[in-house]
Amino acid sequence: NYDLTLARYNSDGTLDTGFGTGGKVTTNTTTGYESITSLVLQADGKLVAAGYSDNDLLLVRYNSDGSLDTSLGGTGKVVTSLGTGVDGAYGLALQSDGKFVLAGRTHNGSNYDVAVVRYNSNGTLDSSFGGGDGIVTTAIGSGADEGLGIAIQSDGKIIVSGKTWNGTDNDIALLRYNTDGTLDSRFD
Repeated sequence: NYDLTLARYNSDGTLDTGFGTGGKVTTNTTTGYESITSLVLQADGKLVAAGYSDNDLLLVRYNSDGSLDTSLGGTGKVVTSLGTGVDGAYGLALQSDGKFVLAGRTHNGSNYDVAVVRYNSNGTLDSSFGGGDGIVTTAIGSGADEGLGIAIQSDGKIIVSGKTWNGTDNDIALLRYNTDGTLDSRFD
């Protein structure tokens, strides 16, 4: 069993004892494997983490003192299953309206596709994104594709960087989505 662990340090490198227990916070979301792969700081001092919990996407929000923020999903933790394979989030961005956008991967039955998922600030999936379920998956080629980084442009469009398997090795991938989750056809 692997748990999520955060530590906060003062500017002199010592642990900040006002955060969690002695400057550290450990969170368990499952009896299996879990990991934080991306972290953002909200303007109000709350920390939002993304990653994976067993085979699913994970979103966790902490108050500035390290306690779980239960206004996210009722427990401070949201786990989202996209498919039957191993899903994971690797990039996290905070939109100016408080919504969270995760970039990662989902298994399509034979390999991986880029997954982009948008959540409302309370942790519910954003029904105005994608096909009404807050989830967009994109196959770039016939091999495995992954979204690894994410950024929100000033106009709200979403940029996802990642990789795609070309049959021999990985190529760099860059995608741009409109604010509703559709691919931006003017980006090539």
